[in-house]
Amino acid sequence: MKKFSRFHPVLFTVFLCVALSAESLEEGAIGVEDTVEPTEATETLELTLKAALALIRDQNPLVMFNRERVQQALEQTFVDRSNLLPRVSLDAAQQRRRSARSFTGGTGSAFRADTFDIALEGSIPLLETQAYARYRLAELAYLIEQRDFEAALEDFLELGANIYFTHVRDLGRVDLIRSNIERDEQLLQLARDQVEAGVATRIDVTRAEVQRARSERQFIESKTVAENSLLRLKALLDFDLDKEISLVNPWVDESQRRDPSLAAFEEMQGRALTRPELVAAELNLDQARLARRAAGWQRLPTVELFGSYGYESGRIFDGDESRGWLIGIRASLPIFEGFRIQSEKRQADAAVRANEYLERDLRNNLLREYRTTLNEVESRYKQIEVALKELELASDEVELARQRFAEGVADNRELIDGQQNLANAEDGYLEAIFLYGLSRVAFARAVGAVGEVLKQ
Repeated sequence: MKKFSRFHPVLFTVFLCVALSAESLEEGAIGVEDTVEPTEATETLELTLKAALALIRDQNPLVMFNRERVQQALEQTFVDRSNLLPRVSLDAAQQRRRSARSFTGGTGSAFRADTFDIALEGSIPLLETQAYARYRLAELAYLIEQRDFEAALEDFLELGANIYFTHVRDLGRVDLIRSNIERDEQLLQLARDQVEAGVATRIDVTRAEVQRARSERQFIESKTVAENSLLRLKALLDFDLDKEISLVNPWVDESQRRDPSLAAFEEMQGRALTRPELVAAELNLDQARLARRAAGWQRLPTVELFGSYGYESGRIFDGDESRGWLIGIRASLPIFEGFRIQSEKRQADAAVRANEYLERDLRNNLLREYRTTLNEVESRYKQIEVALKELELASDEVELARQRFAEGVADNRELIDGQQNLANAEDGYLEAIFLYGLSRVAFARAVGAVGEVLKQ
């Protein structure tokens, strides 16, 4: 008679390794060691976590969209800088004029004139405070857009790691339920053997059949869940949904399971305060302060040097050109603008105060998130040991119940309950590992370094 299987440490250590020993995210293209090229026979692309995150960084459409926003902000700085540089143009015009009165203003014949002008014209802003302010604000906007992109990229990497772990968990659950079905088959065969031996009744067989049917239904559901999580991962990677991919998990023996290095994590508090979100908030505050100063600069004069040099004649290319030139300086000083400048200064003051409040609130939230996720990592790690102990006890319970049923001293209700407890314990152990992996990802996001933290 086939013996009931206990929990499978090999299966669980595979998933434990995913959470504890995920490789770090590095800059650059995906190397040979990161992916396994698909073979002609299987045409399946194998992905490590590191390779999946690199693909998200390099080809996810929304990541690339945010990257282009950074480029747009950079180009805007060049546009605004152009207002501080000399402007030179070449102008040419052929004009014909007819006046209804004579040149002297009398009633004689109408005055006619043809002129052709060609000149090189230019101007240099000597004092243009608002153009300078717009340029500096555009530079700060570019830096803010960079930090926003870095924050968005971390969000996508966090999402990618979570979906990666989720799909690994879902695949593990499919394997666990498949093992449950094998145990149910053994239970059904044992019940039939006991009925034939006259030490059990038909109801024991019926209970075993019900248990097997329940496991088969769960198996179908688990496969659907795993397929859906795989589709989510493909969409995030911008893969064709029909593309075959397989997630690669590094192998670690259960005896090599190690502490999550909480002491090292505690040293990362400073990283939480350099997250791109906080840097962007500080830059927003700098931008508001500059806008406040720029509002006051509007009372300063603007000064511009201008000039032109060219030729004049009656008609184009008539050989009767005369050289002409012009040079001058222009200044403008606002006298009364309807109290607009005072209103803009008060508006800028309010914007500065609002950004100060936002920056302070964000700093407090980041520190709280850091402490919360750090506690979560420690708690989830401890729960793995408890779940493993629960799994071992449930396995012993199944073995004792099987012996009692085989010896005919009890019906198979104890064995069915024991197998259900074992299935729950196996799923709980898998879930504990999965949640520990997610807690590490959450902590990595809290310090703004998803790839760097996952390697520890």
